[in-house]
Amino acid sequence: MNAIVVYDGSYSVARQHGQTVFSTDPVTRAVLATRTMHQLGENFRTQPLGTSFHDNGTYYLYEETEPRDTMVGGVVEWQRHYSTIPLPRIEPTDLSYTFQYILNEGLSTSGFVTGNLAEITIPTFGFVLYTYGFVKPTSKLPVEMDASITPLYALRLVQVGNTIRSVGDVNPPNAQLILATDSRLTRWRGVIWERRAVYISPRNLRNNVR
Repeated sequence: MNAIVVYDGSYSVARQHGQTVFSTDPVTRAVLATRTMHQLGENFRTQPLGTSFHDNGTYYLYEETEPRDTMVGGVVEWQRHYSTIPLPRIEPTDLSYTFQYILNEGLSTSGFVTGNLAEITIPTFGFVLYTYGFVKPTSKLPVEMDASITPLYALRLVQVGNTIRSVGDVNPPNAQLILATDSRLTRWRGVIWERRAVYISPRNLRNNVR
């Protein structure tokens, strides 16, 4: 098939050359798109990461290659790489969970739990929930991000003198799953980030505690 060439006659602005090439990321199953572009080298400018286009879905720019000279009239060629935001996915995992408990538990006159904090390590299994979201390209703080990737903090106990305090996100009453560790946020592609959160079932813990 012959490539479809689209241009404005002067190449003063970037124009797509040929058709968009689609593929699938083997891990997340996100749809990737590559567009080959032509423009006069003297007018070449990169686009901001996160720039989107629509073609049966929204694709976000995560990378542009270095332009190369086509040897024709000062026109350069380069590729723009885009991706959709991946859907959440779950993977099973084995882990060692630090189970905390309180010895000689009591209550202070100020209403704080007192006692001695103790820990045991329990081998168990759980699952990893991967979620993806868009981080707004900005140098300002705090960073603006989708709710799907905001950090999560596992509930843990800390001892302050003779009192026991809790830090992290509180688990709902009778929670069927609890967050085992703080979530981890990493850049996936460009302005699309991945949050990795490990969960376990309290039932699994009870089955492993002797």
